[in-house]
Amino acid sequence: MQIQTDTIYKENLLKELLKIDPHWVDGDLDKKFANISSADLVNNELKVRIELKEWRTLCISTYKKDPIKKIDKKIGDSSRKAMRKFNSYKDSKTILLIHGIKNPLPPEIIKYALDGIIHILPDGTPFGKHSNYSDYVFRNIGCIVIDIENNFFSGQYYLENKFAKVNVKIDKNDLEKILGWNLNIIQNIF
Repeated sequence: MQIQTDTIYKENLLKELLKIDPHWVDGDLDKKFANISSADLVNNELKVRIELKEWRTLCISTYKKDPIKKIDKKIGDSSRKAMRKFNSYKDSKTILLIHGIKNPLPPEIIKYALDGIIHILPDGTPFGKHSNYSDYVFRNIGCIVIDIENNFFSGQYYLENKFAKVNVKIDKNDLEKILGWNLNIIQNIF
């Protein structure tokens, strides 16, 4: 299976979005935001911004020591970069769209790392969480969508961001209409 590069993925997604709504533009070419770091895909009419992050190498087997913490770090790094771009859009709904995961990584593991790694006592009692980044990093990200392109867990998955400010949040039903996708909800593993 051939995974699309970030540039090709962005071009193809923009073509699909333009079939649904003609107001989508490549954020890097949007003259309105020429002097600031722009989101990858922008719809000024809908006030929706999408930041794309390619996770080509993410796989649990890649990380021999503490793989969940490595995934947590990857999520935190992607979120921090998206947050910086989304700071420019105070009045917009924002989406962090992660794609290009070619290895068998269940979406539930990504959600687990995003929610914060829950520490479990030997008797099975949860007692707190660990994350490389504070909840503040996620405040400007309305939701996270994971587009998995592999033979194991293919599909598009919606993650509600419980840390997001109310004005940037976007719910699953509205997002399905905007993207034209039937999104799966990622279940909790605990």
